[in-house]
Amino acid sequence: MNKCAIRLVMNGRLVYFIPSAFETYTPDCIPIHPSLKLVANCEQMLTRRWGRRLITMEKYRPYDPSSAAAAM
Repeated sequence: MNKCAIRLVMNGRLVYFIPSAFETYTPDCIPIHPSLKLVANCEQMLTRRWGRRLITMEKYRPYDPSSAAAAM
């Protein structure tokens, strides 16, 4: 996430898939970064047990190395 936060322009978006198991998924499973905010979290069922989530994040504040290190 750090590399994305460094390279994205302000208001730029990062979109990616993460695998998801329905029994164990919680919102805490989504990686966070102090420079990025969650815009969308869409679920796609692939089987009865497994799916994937399309995550969209937006850069809403400039990258700050000290706050990024504190969040890790």
